[in-house]
Amino acid sequence: ILIIDPEAEYGVLAKEFGGENIKISTNSTSCVNPFDITDSLYELKRNDEDNPLRLKQEFLITFIEVLAEGLSQQEKSIVDRVITKIYSEYMENLEKNIVIKPTLETFYDKLVLEVQREALNLALRLELYVKGSLNIFSKPTNVEVNKRIVNFNIKELGGQLKNVALLIICDLLWNKVCKNRELKKRTWIYIDEIYLLFGNEASAKFLFEFYKRVRKYGGVPTGITQNVEDLLRSDTARTMLSNAAFLCILRQSTNDREHLKEIFDLSDTQANYTKNNPPGTGIILAEGQVIHFRDKMDTTSPLYKMMSTKIDD
Repeated sequence: ILIIDPEAEYGVLAKEFGGENIKISTNSTSCVNPFDITDSLYELKRNDEDNPLRLKQEFLITFIEVLAEGLSQQEKSIVDRVITKIYSEYMENLEKNIVIKPTLETFYDKLVLEVQREALNLALRLELYVKGSLNIFSKPTNVEVNKRIVNFNIKELGGQLKNVALLIICDLLWNKVCKNRELKKRTWIYIDEIYLLFGNEASAKFLFEFYKRVRKYGGVPTGITQNVEDLLRSDTARTMLSNAAFLCILRQSTNDREHLKEIFDLSDTQANYTKNNPPGTGIILAEGQVIHFRDKMDTTSPLYKMMSTKIDD
């Protein structure tokens, strides 16, 4: 069970069930290297659609695009060329039984050697995240994702860094899903405040592909949000919603309720179950069925105390 926790709401739950909390912030010692990749030459030389080298390059282009707040076509070509050089060298070293993991700093050092003016411009935009005070993604990975429940707390990251962290953690989780598949284990992934990943089209497309691949590899990804309106601004998000295998919809605003009625072809009666109802009341959409539910939780139970984020509790 892997949780991405943008508001630090799942830490107690993970701890009480014997899980691990990994805090990622500018003040934390925990680091996740976005350039991490398998050390298996066999895996890296595969030619199928899930080739880890191709998937890593696609992810890194998206990662750099979000970090740099956009890339021109020329800059995308330069980024792709530099990444190709980095992993060509990495594979050559593996042939000699030498493992030297590349990092964002490796990418930066190669980038400044490119002769194009666009390369220098991009390097200047990335310098803050490599050499400056926001260099938390330029170091080697020093966290392990081995416990049954792992919670990634990214609350202390600012808006842009939070979006970047979401992408990097999703990539890390993909590696864990692949390992669990070999062990014939399912991986349950929960992404809270998922609307953050739909803030730009690059990260939205990455999430779309991530969801498809994870489900194929025995993963069960779940997105959670209160901000349905923000989510529905993205065409990619609308597509993902309409193709979701299971949805749980709680109380909604009038505007959001109308949008959801349209997407899922809900009747007025069905939609009204998400209108001004008490907590724990809503509808479940699964396999073409719409099910109304009421789930009143015992507020004195230990589980409620672990889960509640209300000030009064």
